[in-house]
Amino acid sequence: MQVMQVDTQAARRSGGLDYKWILAMVTILGVFMSILDQTIVNIAIPRLQTTFGADIHSVQWVLTAYILAQGVATPTAAFFADTLGIKRFYIISLIAFTLGSALCGLARSSRFPSRSCSASSLRKNVG
Repeated sequence: MQVMQVDTQAARRSGGLDYKWILAMVTILGVFMSILDQTIVNIAIPRLQTTFGADIHSVQWVLTAYILAQGVATPTAAFFADTLGIKRFYIISLIAFTLGSALCGLARSSRFPSRSCSASSLRKNVG
């Protein structure tokens, strides 16, 4: 595990915020985005029902897949944090999460991941 040391006096001399406040803001931003994403998935269930013409049981698979993906990603986070370093891994994860969420939000057709990867869409395409 890598330990990162920061010269707090140098940060104060440059007129910037203390490192602890920057760290707190970045962490709060990451937690907020995760909670926001979970809320969006829950709120989108009725819209997915009407868009795909599916019943609630089919659309709930989207939420189940989301929770399973988080469950798989959580244990691997420790491995990547040790391999890449905590700070680098957090920044990479936050960028990937933001980029993925933005791409899903911009998707307009079934050629993009937000609709082509949803369980109800796959069920319609397969059967």
